[in-house]
Amino acid sequence: MRDVKFICGPFAAMALLVSMVAQATSLSGTPPTTATTGTLYSFTPTLSAPNSCSSCFRIRAMPSWATFSSQTGTLSGTPTAAGVWSGVRIYARVSSTRVSLAPFTITVSSTAPAAALKISGSPPTTAQTGTYFSFTPTVLAAAGTTLAFTIINKPGFASFNASTGLLSGTPAAAATYDNIGIAVSDGKASASLVPFTLAVTAPTLGMATLDWTIPTLNTDGSALTDLAGFRVYYGSSSSALNNQVSIASPATTQASIEQLTAGTWYFAISDYNSAGVESAKSAVVNLVVH
Repeated sequence: MRDVKFICGPFAAMALLVSMVAQATSLSGTPPTTATTGTLYSFTPTLSAPNSCSSCFRIRAMPSWATFSSQTGTLSGTPTAAGVWSGVRIYARVSSTRVSLAPFTITVSSTAPAAALKISGSPPTTAQTGTYFSFTPTVLAAAGTTLAFTIINKPGFASFNASTGLLSGTPAAAATYDNIGIAVSDGKASASLVPFTLAVTAPTLGMATLDWTIPTLNTDGSALTDLAGFRVYYGSSSSALNNQVSIASPATTQASIEQLTAGTWYFAISDYNSAGVESAKSAVVNLVVH
């Protein structure tokens, strides 16, 4: 009997120890400490207890946007505004034992909704031959979005940039281009401009007729006896009369300048003698070509 008691004693103690460990009550889990507006937040702790519990969970400092289950300990909800909720604490009471998680803070950040893809702009509907034409649409899209532009019925004289939507070129001949359509896509959605028509016309050319009086005196007041001709200077700026017409006739009092495009043109005239010595230019006059 003593041998049996000696053998059983340690095993009986070990069995008692195992029973005590199995009966320990604990609450565990790591709750998320960040959330985003418009996105569901959820956390459920893990309760280990020797006895079942139908409604043993409690919470302190619960966020106003959340709900809490006393049966499962689940804290959940969808925040609608950014903010910080601190001191949140979940605990459970099983019989006379109370277990708790450490207090935690939930920081809610606001995430702006992605901008809807939009394209806008008013493309020119007229152009002139020999004049550079360009149009780039305006696009509203979420930051960092990769965009791809497409075009239908592209004018033959123009080039098109699929990365920026730029339509550009210099038409050489008059023509009408109908139903030009520009669209953009972000890989998920697309948007289009209303199709437009581009009419290319030749520029209106005008003519300026200049009249002057034949000079009779040199700048020093002496008689002018060797007048050889005149030079007409003109340009689109009063400070840049870069074009010149020479009139090798001392009796001429009029000149016509043709092929002038629409806009304001500026003119001045000088005379020169048989030795090629040229006078100062006259006062500058201007003419508007419509």
